[in-house]
Amino acid sequence: MQQVDKSFAVLQNKLDSLSCLVSSSLSSVTSTHSSAVTMSSACPREVNVVLFGLPENRDRSVWNREVSDILRFVAGHDVEISDAFRLDKFNSARVRPVLIVLKSSWDRRLLLANCRNLSSCDSYMKKVYIVADEPIEIRKKKALQRMKDQLSQSNRNVEISYEGSILFVDGKIVFFC
Repeated sequence: MQQVDKSFAVLQNKLDSLSCLVSSSLSSVTSTHSSAVTMSSACPREVNVVLFGLPENRDRSVWNREVSDILRFVAGHDVEISDAFRLDKFNSARVRPVLIVLKSSWDRRLLLANCRNLSSCDSYMKKVYIVADEPIEIRKKKALQRMKDQLSQSNRNVEISYEGSILFVDGKIVFFC
């Protein structure tokens, strides 16, 4: 039993020394890089955008090139991408969205601000649109609010109840999240 305790103590000392080494090496990283690492780890969706309407293709290199072209057109410069992948399974009957993980939150802001420029394009880019990657709860709440606003403008009896999660129109449930 004493030997196990000694082994455990030796391992704990080694682990403590490695922990100190890692923390000291992290503190030597430049402040801009460390703040970017902290920001991306705190909220992983802050650098993500979702691209809808990109034509389906089984060859990854083809649609990766198209994604790069679209982002370059919208941002006005080459945009660095950490990762890009199609969501859901391949289905030739529909077009899957593309989740794009950018390296910079500034590029994300620039893309979202200028994505309206895609409508002036003559190529396949005209059918593409870019949105921020948000949790499903936020997307549903925004959809609920949009529906409420549209129905209120048409002079319908609109109510939201149960903590803002169910939309009633003329006494009937129309939408819930």
